[in-house]
Amino acid sequence: MARYVYLSVTLVLADESNKRTMLEKIPYIQDAFLREVHGATIALGEDPNVLDEQGLQQRLLAVCGKVVGPDIVKKIELRDTAKDFQ
Repeated sequence: MARYVYLSVTLVLADESNKRTMLEKIPYIQDAFLREVHGATIALGEDPNVLDEQGLQQRLLAVCGKVVGPDIVKKIELRDTAKDFQ
């Protein structure tokens, strides 16, 4: 059984001064996000049908800190999450 989760991720910046830097780093952030979500489960506990949104937000925030530096991204928002189980 293949499981897919579609995510729309919004990065909330601490302030607008780093907006240009963030735009330049988007490809690197996307790559790092994909590596992160494929490296470990994003399920909540033992239930593969439930997304661990809070845990995933924390993990992606940590990834942003590594890619662009700490305290530039203050929050990760997950929108329009959808699951497709086949």
